[in-house]
Amino acid sequence: MKSQTVAKLSLLGFAFLSAGRDLSAAFLFARSDWKIEPVAFTWLLCVASIFTFYAIACIRTKSFYLFHDFKECTPRTRSRLLLLNVMTLVAYLTTFLAIQKVDAYINAIIDYGASPVVTAALAVLMRAERLSGRAIGGMFMSVCGIGVLTLWLTAPGPNHPTSELLMGVGYAFISCVAASLNNVWNKEVVDAGLRRERVLLLRLPLAVAGLGAWVVLGPYIWGGASSTHLASEHMWQVITVLAIGAVGMAGPLLLIVFALETLEVKNLAFSMFLVPVFTYAGMATWKGVQLGPLVAGIVVVLGVLMAESVAGKNGFSRSDEESELDHGAAN
Repeated sequence: MKSQTVAKLSLLGFAFLSAGRDLSAAFLFARSDWKIEPVAFTWLLCVASIFTFYAIACIRTKSFYLFHDFKECTPRTRSRLLLLNVMTLVAYLTTFLAIQKVDAYINAIIDYGASPVVTAALAVLMRAERLSGRAIGGMFMSVCGIGVLTLWLTAPGPNHPTSELLMGVGYAFISCVAASLNNVWNKEVVDAGLRRERVLLLRLPLAVAGLGAWVVLGPYIWGGASSTHLASEHMWQVITVLAIGAVGMAGPLLLIVFALETLEVKNLAFSMFLVPVFTYAGMATWKGVQLGPLVAGIVVVLGVLMAESVAGKNGFSRSDEESELDHGAAN
């Protein structure tokens, strides 16, 4: 029970750090002097994350060569790790493209508002996890709260015309699907027995290499300032993004993998509802608190608590677990 409680608290940390990262990105993209585009931004986050995970793994294992685990994995686990590399790139890149086109609040409402439902559906379809009626009711309650929060979306202005808004919404939906698939594959890799720091280390190399090639070679193909020039002229921006990556990307990924060692994918789905709530709370610190969104946020939180109150491990509700125990005792 204690391990499940710690795992659920780690998912709370995941939601908080994810909201903080996206708000930071929105703030930086809105600056008139900001030069780092979403592709380079995502690459720097991945670089910071992989070095963070490598440092953690070296400390835990006292070894510097850590990629031999990939060779020892089963073909199925290898395929899942490769898919995680691709979809991690897609999920984060489309998230920051959406934030650049619209803002962090709209992205959070669409991406993290829909992701819990998609993730829970994939958990049922791909992993045969079960959702009790009360868990479904809690999710419905959270969806209603998210629906009310959409009433406080900022209408597109001159800096965000309707065309950009629609493009941002499209990016957010792509991110939603990619993140939901990542959640399921994450659990499969964790269940295969890989240690958490190895899972995290092996899910990023292709993303780092692919985005790195784009960042370095892109200016020579499409024109524009070279990455070397941008880094030398705007080093503070590079350092800022690396710091966000070490905390705002590496942190949530580490907490997700830690939680999935104990919990099911559906538990992660429930916690994702909290990201829009934390995002709104962060924006309210400088825009002011309004009663409507505050009540809606409370409804979302209550829905999450309702869903989590019946969610046990291995896809059973608490009552299901008790029946299984009774059945086992009878036999």
